[in-house]
Amino acid sequence: METVDIDGVALTLASPDDHESEWVDYNDYVRQLEAAWLRLSDVEPPLNPRLIGESGLGKTTLACAVGRQMGREVYIFQ
Repeated sequence: METVDIDGVALTLASPDDHESEWVDYNDYVRQLEAAWLRLSDVEPPLNPRLIGESGLGKTTLACAVGRQMGREVYIFQ
């Protein structure tokens, strides 16, 4: 676990999620997330999209699969 300080508030981060996930189909959603998380420079933060839907639709699986596909560490906050 890692601890970071943001504006005087200490946050303890969990370890990155390490379960394997693969997204099948719905490539439009994959492209939309990739575009939102794409960073053209280090000074611009990525967008922070909100995935909305009923339980069991695969929102977390989609986010994990796209994050890993982009070579990013994945953290789950619930």
